[in-house]
Amino acid sequence: MSRRALTEDWTIELDDALNGEVIDGSLRFASAGPPTRTIWIAAWNPPVTDEPSTTIAWARDTAARTGPPVAQSQVFEEGGADGEELRYARWYFEPNASPAHWALYAYTARRGGLVQAAFLVEDANGLNWALEAWRSLRHRSTATTPAPFAPPAPFSPPAPFAPPTAPAPFAPPAAEAPASLASIPSAPMPQVAPPAEPIAMPQVAPLAEPIAMPVVASEPTPTPEPEPTPEADPSAPAEPPTLAPFVRDAPDIALDPEPASLDAPQPAPPQAEPVAAAPPFVPPIPEPAPTPSKPLPYIPSAGRPDPLSPSTPLSALTQPSAPQPPRSAPPLVPPIPAPPTGPPAPPAPLTLEQRAEDSLRARQEAWRQLGQLDQEEIAHVAAAPGAPAQTVAWPTERQAFIRVRRGQWTILSSDGLSDASDEANPLGLGIEVFVEVDDPALTGPMSAVPGNWATSLLRQGAQAIAKNGRPMVEWLAANRVGSIEFGGVAVPPAFQARGAQGEPVVGALIGVLPFALPYQIALPAGPIRLLPITLLTARETDYVRAAGAAGREWLAGALANAGPAHRSTLARQSLI
Repeated sequence: MSRRALTEDWTIELDDALNGEVIDGSLRFASAGPPTRTIWIAAWNPPVTDEPSTTIAWARDTAARTGPPVAQSQVFEEGGADGEELRYARWYFEPNASPAHWALYAYTARRGGLVQAAFLVEDANGLNWALEAWRSLRHRSTATTPAPFAPPAPFSPPAPFAPPTAPAPFAPPAAEAPASLASIPSAPMPQVAPPAEPIAMPQVAPLAEPIAMPVVASEPTPTPEPEPTPEADPSAPAEPPTLAPFVRDAPDIALDPEPASLDAPQPAPPQAEPVAAAPPFVPPIPEPAPTPSKPLPYIPSAGRPDPLSPSTPLSALTQPSAPQPPRSAPPLVPPIPAPPTGPPAPPAPLTLEQRAEDSLRARQEAWRQLGQLDQEEIAHVAAAPGAPAQTVAWPTERQAFIRVRRGQWTILSSDGLSDASDEANPLGLGIEVFVEVDDPALTGPMSAVPGNWATSLLRQGAQAIAKNGRPMVEWLAANRVGSIEFGGVAVPPAFQARGAQGEPVVGALIGVLPFALPYQIALPAGPIRLLPITLLTARETDYVRAAGAAGREWLAGALANAGPAHRSTLARQSLI
């Protein structure tokens, strides 16, 4: 088992024995077996504005038109890989297929995406395999599963606030015992038994005023004993007092906490170290004054007037001013516009021509994604005998047809039915019609395209819709599939029925569900429908006439099961 990429958005898990290939724009996975298994897959892009339930309802109605009645088949309707995805499928036996087989026609829808798949097996035992393969479809948005949501941890309230413990009452330090008490022997401490219960501390009310701390006087520093002073001789002459010598960088003198008594003897001053004598002062020798130099005599320069000569006029001594270039005026500064006030003005509405050009570019881009789009349009040719002439019932005067080559198949499409006709109809009729055929003549030069039978079939279908206008478009939207007959289409006799007057006519279905092609195109003004025109054989045309709406629905489903679906080919056999 391996996961295969179908598109940029979708993948599927399949057996390694299934080999994939692209056939006419569709994906096919096949295994030669045993058992023989085949898968056809087509991916569409419906508008993102469509709900998945709307898209799956459309798929349910489409699937009901093919195969046996819904009551005779097994229906699977379930959710998808996530809440944005829905699934619908029908399982039944197809005895008329070649070879006969069992089939699971399945649809998987989500916003902007729809996958249609057909799982074909040999017998009814392949149902489980088909369901398993169908349910393995995954969109890129569901490729990674997000981690499960982990709820946050429950909120834990913080611990209750605990008021701070009241500080213990201040106990002043005990005064040191005097030195004389050191000789007293200490008495032994008595043994006190601890109380049976803890003593509760008394509640002390705070004081209104702070307690003044007692000042503890420090012990005075002991004063040294003064030395005995010898008695003075009264007969000796008095000596003059001596001053204490100057001591450089003397330390600060610490004062005692309490001043000593004036009657107490003063300590002897400290002895100072002898100071070295300064060298004698020597005055500096003055430098001799410079001798003034004699000024040089003034010699006037040649060609210049002598300012010292009394004959030189004053006008000759003034320097003429150089001519100044005229000043240019400062550049004009445009005034700064005032900021706009109020809401901005709405953009100008597009003209009908601009809307038509935007729609044309969008259609061309859509067709280029499906095949090779020719730059030139299909030229107009004269109407074939029995065919209606050109009309002017299109939304605008532009009535164009284009060609898109897709390998052996070629698409011819109208290009202009969805042009804006007026402001009330920005999408014109809201549709474009096309045919997809396998005629080799359409793959050659453009000159062979206008006269081809497929071009005639397309032109008449487009003109019929343009002539009947919006009522026919609304009828096709309500009834899904319609039938129409044309004259003047050059096809083999097996495809030519007879009209009411016996004239040859060609029948066709309009609106068969396209296979491997989008059923709408997104334009700037909104989406438009793509309606295929499918050629019928003469017997199928007669059957649709007789059976009416039920015959159209059955034949559309039979064409889808038989393989060509919406495509027109002259090589197929009649289903009736």
